Amino acid sequence: MSMMPSWRSAQGRQTWEDAMAVKTGFWAQAKNDPTRIALIDAAGQSMRFGELDERGNRLSNGLRSLGLQYRDGIAMLMHNDPAWIEIFLATHQAGLYLTPINYHLTGPEVAYIIENCEAKAFIAHERHAAAAIRAVEALNYDRSRCFAVGNIPGFRSYDAFLAEQPVTPPAERQAGTLMLYTSGTTGRPKGVRRPLMPGNPDVVASMAGMLGALF
Repeated sequence: MSMMPSWRSAQGRQTWEDAMAVKTGFWAQAKNDPTRIALIDAAGQSMRFGELDERGNRLSNGLRSLGLQYRDGIAMLMHNDPAWIEIFLATHQAGLYLTPINYHLTGPEVAYIIENCEAKAFIAHERHAAAAIRAVEALNYDRSRCFAVGNIPGFRSYDAFLAEQPVTPPAERQAGTLMLYTSGTTGRPKGVRRPLMPGNPDVVASMAGMLGALF
C-alpha cells in the first residue's frame, strides 16, 4: 500500500509521483503539444498552447524588466479575456502575486485595492477605461507601470510591451499565486497575501490542481 499523499484533481485521483512527473498542467502541454488549441475567446478567435506560453513568457520577462522581484504583486482590471490567462501564467511562473479586481467597482474602489495590495504594475482592459483612469489619477500612480489591453489614454500598450520582451521563459522561475479580495459588503474589501509555495511552478501547479483543471 502506498503511503504517499494523494488528492482529487480534474483528472481524478492524483498521487505525489504523478504531480512530480508534471504529466498535466499548462506548461507541460505547451512543451509537448504547442499547436494544440488552448482557448477560444468570445469572438471565436483561438490561441494555441505555444502562442499562449510565449505571451506569458514575454510578460514575465517584461515585469522583471520593471524591477519586480519575488513576492511582489500586480493588479489587473479585466473581464473574461485571453489576456487574463496570459497575466495569470506570467505571474504564476515569476513568483508574483496577482490581484484581479472586480470590474464592476468604481474608480475610487479600484484605487483602494491597487494601493492596498501594493501593486507594482497595473493592467486594465479598455472596456474599463473610465474606472482605470480615475484609479491611477487618484493615486498619482506611475504611468510607466500602467498597461492597457486596447487603448486607454495615458497607459502604455500591453501588446507593444510584450513585443519588446524575450520569448524565452524567465530566469529562476518561481511559483506565484493569486491575492483575492472580498466584496467589501461589510466595509473595505479585504485581501489576504498567503505565503507562496516554494519551488518550480510546473510542480506547484500540478500539486494545487490549478492549471491542469483550467486546461
